[in-house]
Amino acid sequence: MLSKIRQWARRVDSNSRKTLERLEALERSLKAHNPSTKNMPDKPGERSNSKPLNLDGVEDDTAQWVRKLVSTRLPWLAAETPWFTASSVLWLEANLLRSDRVLEYGGGRSSIWWAKHVEGVTTVEASADWAAAILAHAMSRPDLLKRLRIYMAPADWNPSFNSGLKPYWKQNDVLSEEDALLMERDLLTPTFDGHNVWAFDGAVRPLVMMKRMHDDTSNVDIIVVDNTESQFTSALADELIPADHFTRLDFCARPGDPIPDHQEGKHITSIFVRPDRLRSAKIAETPYPTALTRELRLQHQESSDLSDDGLKGAMEKLRQRLMQIQSLGKS
Repeated sequence: MLSKIRQWARRVDSNSRKTLERLEALERSLKAHNPSTKNMPDKPGERSNSKPLNLDGVEDDTAQWVRKLVSTRLPWLAAETPWFTASSVLWLEANLLRSDRVLEYGGGRSSIWWAKHVEGVTTVEASADWAAAILAHAMSRPDLLKRLRIYMAPADWNPSFNSGLKPYWKQNDVLSEEDALLMERDLLTPTFDGHNVWAFDGAVRPLVMMKRMHDDTSNVDIIVVDNTESQFTSALADELIPADHFTRLDFCARPGDPIPDHQEGKHITSIFVRPDRLRSAKIAETPYPTALTRELRLQHQESSDLSDDGLKGAMEKLRQRLMQIQSLGKS
């Protein structure tokens, strides 16, 4: 097993190899000291007496999942630059304060990047594999790990539990509608006070935005909403983030910027800023005007992804889901 893992490790940087060594040692320790692991396979490919766990399409033991994690997630995280548009990153780097504290919903390369620039970052993650990868990568940066907090509730379906389950959940077939509501509740319930910069990204962004923007935002200076090339995400942000308290700045992808295939060559990161914070902001050169009219914004957005009943209908569905969650009470 170790020889095969070493082959995988050669493909990643030294930080990822150190992380893999720690994970191997942890796995050996668990097998040696935990009696409940007696039915676990001892060798890659060897089946246990129970039904094998399917981890993102990999039906095998923990070591195989570790190799998949290291070979795919960690090298990508090593860039430590958020997958916001490049111009929005320039603006944030120019205007974040060391005393800022960030609450981000949906982590990744941004998690360590935030920690480089601010006093502290709390990452709320709905994807179990991304939470594991972020933590594994952060272990190689103890200077930044001390500023990072990760909270995970694996409610990572998109757009909904009924129509957007990830392969991991479909293949293992263990979730009920009640399970999903409980997981969404546990994702949404913690408030994480004391953060003045909020960032929304990831699969559960609409539901999270709907919940958080009805909480107290009086101490929030900056709100980052990624992927506002989506007309739905853009319209939802405008509806939920009060225009009389925040100024919207749109940062569009420039020619040559990397953009995921499914985004139709479009990418916008929008930053909503309190007027007093904006007045003291440093000017950062960007490829497009940051105060886009609705007509100009449409030129940089994807074709409409709003449902037939429009934004009003979509928001009503979100409200109904939140009411279901709130009826469960606190965790």
